[in-house]
Amino acid sequence: MADPALTDSLPLRSTAIAAVDALSQALEVLTSAGASPVVQSLSIEASVNLIRGIGSLIAAGADVEPGVRDALSWGSLLMGVAFAHARLGIPHALVHYCARFGLAHGHMVGVLLPSAMRVQARQAGVQERLRGLESQLPETAGGVLEWLSRSVPQLLAIAGLPASLWDAGFGLQDLEWIVRAEMAHEPMFGIPEHRADRHELLDVLSGAFREP
Repeated sequence: MADPALTDSLPLRSTAIAAVDALSQALEVLTSAGASPVVQSLSIEASVNLIRGIGSLIAAGADVEPGVRDALSWGSLLMGVAFAHARLGIPHALVHYCARFGLAHGHMVGVLLPSAMRVQARQAGVQERLRGLESQLPETAGGVLEWLSRSVPQLLAIAGLPASLWDAGFGLQDLEWIVRAEMAHEPMFGIPEHRADRHELLDVLSGAFREP
């Protein structure tokens, strides 16, 4: 059961973090090799609601308009059902040590999401599934990857949150440490699924670093 009314008093910062974390999970499940056609359909519908809800948060600025929490909660609920039947991917493979750097789990996931999905989309199978999502979303003109790169940092900034690892106080040496630590967990992703190598993980972190 999910009752959006229970989130009415949730601050924008917490709402933004929860929204980008849920969207990341929906996209990771969609592009999981183990996601059946039914699970993919659930993930697409979850992503549609979450992307439209995030778009509404950005358009409204500091306010959350009526109905937006309904869309976000419905998307999150669908994502949870889908998540029970498939695996996550790179964004969640790189956040085991987020607390070490003072970031909330969902916040770091959101910071990593645009660059992580770009790395995952190097595989044709991932691209095909993302195109299936794009066909349901005219809002993502230019593609889901471009929408993520534009909209996720924008939402985090509106919520007063660091939108890059640089902004969050990370150094280049921290990226190397994270890669070494996470490789011990043998992260898997992709279609077909394969073990991530250190260069792929470093590409994600470097893309999320964005030093001015």
